Amino acid sequence: NLLGIEIVPCIQTLGHLASPLRWAEYNGMRDQAAVLLIDEEKTYQFIEAMIQTVRRCFTSNKIHIGMDEAHGVGLGAYFNKHGLQDRFTILTRHLTKVMSICKSYHFEPMMWSDMFFRLGTKNGEYYSFDAKMPDNITDMIPEGISQVYWDYYNNSENVYNTMIREHNRMGCPVIFAGGVWTWSGPSVNLRQSFESTIPALKVCKERGITHVFATLWGDDGCECDVYQCLYGLQYYAEYNYDNEHAMENLDKMFKICNGFDAEAFRLLDVDDFGQPVYCPDEPEFSEFESHIVNTSKQVLYQNPMIGLFDKNFAEADLHSHYASIGKQLEALTVPAELASIFEVHKQLVRVLSSKCDIGIRIKKAYDSGDKTTLAELSKETAVLAEDIGKLKELRMKLWFENNKPFGHERVNLRLSGVESITRIAHDRLEAYLSGKIERLEELEEERLPYNGMDRPLFMEYFSSRIQMPMV
Repeated sequence: NLLGIEIVPCIQTLGHLASPLRWAEYNGMRDQAAVLLIDEEKTYQFIEAMIQTVRRCFTSNKIHIGMDEAHGVGLGAYFNKHGLQDRFTILTRHLTKVMSICKSYHFEPMMWSDMFFRLGTKNGEYYSFDAKMPDNITDMIPEGISQVYWDYYNNSENVYNTMIREHNRMGCPVIFAGGVWTWSGPSVNLRQSFESTIPALKVCKERGITHVFATLWGDDGCECDVYQCLYGLQYYAEYNYDNEHAMENLDKMFKICNGFDAEAFRLLDVDDFGQPVYCPDEPEFSEFESHIVNTSKQVLYQNPMIGLFDKNFAEADLHSHYASIGKQLEALTVPAELASIFEVHKQLVRVLSSKCDIGIRIKKAYDSGDKTTLAELSKETAVLAEDIGKLKELRMKLWFENNKPFGHERVNLRLSGVESITRIAHDRLEAYLSGKIERLEELEEERLPYNGMDRPLFMEYFSSRIQMPMV
């Protein structure tokens, strides 16, 4: 309070509730697996209990009630109970009830805006210029709610201009939420953060948006330590104070505000290749902008004997890239309070510099019958397994320094799995070299380009969106 910092509670009151809804206590209030059942009394008792709790915990009168990505709302248990209903009407009726609860606890709510757009498009997209909302949408949305337009993906001023214009049609105060990409893998994606943030904040200033915040999501297990965000957050601060010179003043002000060089934090973005990533033999993937790939996640988790991504990386010199970052990290002097973050990253790039092409080299040696090279690579897999084990130890140490204990199991299990499959790779190679087995069937399969569900070289959610022979 002395510094004028206001902590605002952010909860979910419609979607993103798969974790509680899986329990028997929540039977009867589930529309979809992660979506609450609208118009059910038990649902609103649950929501009031949440709001009552945060009222006791926070002094702010602001509250974020979520409601984003409530996919299938009104089409699950609600449909079975009430039949097909107008989904705009269902959503706004639910919003009115939630706002009434907020008002009774003296909260001023804001919500994510995407569902109003998704319900107005054929394919359920948010960033769609053909969204058809009801003509009376301003009458349907209750007064007193702010709409939060979230966007960390688009790099075009035209998109931001159009989306803010469409939000203004809703007749509500508009807040913008950008993001510092802490959710796409083990390292922060600063390049994509800036690619989206720079045009977004420029348009927000021009269109008179007065409230902006930066999100720091922990999707898919919080693989990236949250403090990697500091350099990206500094840009938001600089743009607020001096938008015309924000970028040129960024490094200087980062040093003044944080006490250490910006160069060190830029090195944390290990997936900034500064050039396109090439995928040979596939014209549609031939040149893919490097700011929207998360190569480190693919390299770290893939089985070297399966090589799910090897075709994509066959002609990319990833080893030199990661080795160069490693040398720069080794040369840094960082404050003691940041030591654990940089120790993890030094170990991460050590692992990546070996693991990025070891599968390619193993298959090449196997295909050519070069057992001498295979023997050397077998030794390398043993060393790599040790390095992965060390990475796991350092990452768990950092987790418990900066996080509550809950949730560490996901990263721990993944790294343990990677360590295990690397040891198995060593054992398989040794069995082949010693003559215990005659062939390695996994190395005889053709390597094919990986085509992700969203982008050809971007692996987003580890378990829920793709199934692969990985950990």
